[in-house]
Amino acid sequence: MFVIGISGSRCAGKDTFYQFLYQLNKRFKRYAFADALKYDLHPLIKTQFNIDILNINPRDKEVIRPILISYGSAWRYYDKDHWVKKVYTSIQNEYVYDKNIVPVITDLRYENELNFLREKFGQNFLHIHINRINNIEPTPEEMESISFIKDLADVNITWGNNNQQEMKNIVTDVYRKYQHLLF
Repeated sequence: MFVIGISGSRCAGKDTFYQFLYQLNKRFKRYAFADALKYDLHPLIKTQFNIDILNINPRDKEVIRPILISYGSAWRYYDKDHWVKKVYTSIQNEYVYDKNIVPVITDLRYENELNFLREKFGQNFLHIHINRINNIEPTPEEMESISFIKDLADVNITWGNNNQQEMKNIVTDVYRKYQHLLF
């Protein structure tokens, strides 16, 4: 199994990259550490704020972002690999039933996550880092974690602001370059 991990600050285009990748080949399957976190918090956020965290608009997401960050950080305090273990288990469980999937983790942010994935998948892991020109300012936490792991990426991408065609071209180039490893 080959696995792709995408890093970058918020709104850098990690999910956009995945969407274009999926258009090229339906075997790619999206995973995110934040999805496990959202499933945990969904009942609380829905009850207390009447916000559906699984289907959220950007304004509401910014309102509850501090809750998500705090919850994720609390788990990392007790087990730094909590979220990566959850996603790893999901990938392993799905791979049992569908050996054709190529997992793409769209929110790689911390060194321990990168180390865990490299340890588990070795040469079958590709780390892509995305930097977006004129992006919103990263949080202090993002600055600290992202600035370190971007230098460890196998592929570094910089793209313009809101230029979807540019991103589509970049994804196509990356896909062509690494296609022989993926399938």
